[in-house]
Amino acid sequence: MNRAYVYIVFDRNGIPRYVGKGKGKRWKVHNFGRSHNKILAGMIRNAGAEFPVVIVRENLSDDDAFAVEMALIKAIGRIEFGGPLVNLSDGGDGPTNMSAEGRASISRSKKDKRLSKEHCENIGAGHRGLKRSDECRANMREAWEERRKTPEKVASDETRNKMSASAKKRDRSDGYSQSHKDAIRAGVSAFWERRRQAGLPLRHPGAGKGQVR
Repeated sequence: MNRAYVYIVFDRNGIPRYVGKGKGKRWKVHNFGRSHNKILAGMIRNAGAEFPVVIVRENLSDDDAFAVEMALIKAIGRIEFGGPLVNLSDGGDGPTNMSAEGRASISRSKKDKRLSKEHCENIGAGHRGLKRSDECRANMREAWEERRKTPEKVASDETRNKMSASAKKRDRSDGYSQSHKDAIRAGVSAFWERRRQAGLPLRHPGAGKGQVR
């Protein structure tokens, strides 16, 4: 059964920032604060509001969804190539063609997740219904408060400069170049035309609940 779909996350100015492939409620994770893409997560957090998500293709096999994902990323463009997308790779199954910065970001993330033996024991105690130590609870509270007061640095100076340069190149009136807009419009129009020819509904079943046709 073909259950995969491809979606685009736009920022509050209508600029496409991320192309993803998913199933079920995968499209919701970014606004729930569980995005694996730290740059996108930081943008959403700093905006203080949810980013619009558009499902552009649905009822796809995994292979077809990955192909569409890669085509959209190439058409719209990643920030390191002058586009607006913060995707760390060219799409597809796994970190294909991931930039050096993307690999370094993943490496740092994995190193940060290495926990001490005492920390692991306290986590285990929580899962077993046991009481965590006062020191553990104090450390958890302090870390949470510090995170709230000090926003995480989500992009390097080089990345921010690339994003700034890309924004200056685009037409300020519509947020992104005509070629990017035409590529997105062509893909979406082709999708809905195929649904018309197949006699399928022309309104997404999730419309009105956060998804946009």
